[in-house]
Amino acid sequence: MKHILIVLVSLLSMGMAAQENGIQFEHDKSFSELKAMAKAQDKLLFMDCYTTWCGPCKQLAANIFTLAQIGDFYNTNFINCKFDMEKGEGIDIGKQYEVRAYPTLLFINGDGEMVHKKIGGGTAQDILELGKNANDKENNFMAVSKRIKNNTYSSSDIKNFLNFNKYGSNNDEVLDLFFKGLNANTYYTVETWEVIEAHLTDLESDFGKFLIQNREKYNSGIGKQKVDAKLQQLFAQGIHKAKGDESAIAKYKAIDPALAESTMLMMDINNAYGMLRRTPISEELINNFATLSEKYASSDLADAAMMNRIAWDIYEHFKNGKMSDQLILKSGLKLSTKMVELAPENPAFLDTHAHLLALDKDLKGAIDVQTKAIALLKKKGEPTENYEKALQEMKDALYKIQ
Repeated sequence: MKHILIVLVSLLSMGMAAQENGIQFEHDKSFSELKAMAKAQDKLLFMDCYTTWCGPCKQLAANIFTLAQIGDFYNTNFINCKFDMEKGEGIDIGKQYEVRAYPTLLFINGDGEMVHKKIGGGTAQDILELGKNANDKENNFMAVSKRIKNNTYSSSDIKNFLNFNKYGSNNDEVLDLFFKGLNANTYYTVETWEVIEAHLTDLESDFGKFLIQNREKYNSGIGKQKVDAKLQQLFAQGIHKAKGDESAIAKYKAIDPALAESTMLMMDINNAYGMLRRTPISEELINNFATLSEKYASSDLADAAMMNRIAWDIYEHFKNGKMSDQLILKSGLKLSTKMVELAPENPAFLDTHAHLLALDKDLKGAIDVQTKAIALLKKKGEPTENYEKALQEMKDALYKIQ
């Protein structure tokens, strides 16, 4: 019994030490109390705005916020907190700061002013840079916004504003400023494409019409796959807004019939998977999702990022015991196989594929894919800690069955 107690105490201590390595979030404090703390300590609040169903939120919480280097920086520089945007104070906070996508990472001063923000997850390096930018009083979101408002902005200010304020209510106006500042030498650069890819949301805008009219030039300079992926996103937004209006949908079919068809298939598979997550699972729903997955995975116009979102969500639902049907798993594997074929240099996509292979008992294949993902991360100079941990778990599982 004594030895058992020693082991249990040791394991508990190890768990507490692991938690202390990452960001230390303040719990059980109101937003008013947190602002008062920030003011008293002359620090910004770092706020993780999440939901319980958000996959990227969970990845940040499990794989990034727990890292020692992230914890060291954020615990030193910020008062850290997190709010569920669908519960309690989180609902009003979301309205106040126009939180429209998850995760949204906010930096707020003691007076409640939003100083900096980011929408979406990222690598450990991304999150470190985010914190450094938040504390840069000359170039954070608040500073850039003031220069744009006072008409003293630079072109880099416009790009930074758009990057900081993704999905913001006034982004179209600022994007128009960016478009009007372009010329023959800058229309087709990589830098301009990055702005189009990240922020263009309306094909009916001047910038959207310009993209359609000059599609071949962008195909040539940027790559057809990237251009098609962006157009598919814009098609999906437009078709969704059309709400079944065939005359509106016909506009997209006229631009590119094959891309419009692929877009509607993408929307169908998203809806089909959503039904699996939100309703009691039936054989009919499973078969519908499987049929659409096979069809979409055979398309040359498939969206790798969208497939990754579904594939990782399937992994998490199997891991948590919320899904168990093998046809769903096989469908997820078809999607993840296609996405790594389309983006073989993306470590996150490889990681997702490896996890699904492991679930399907193909541990040797999982180890091979995860090893490639780690090599790519090392090549980019990014942390591999969590990927290495997953790889070891795969190796341990293989050892047990050999």
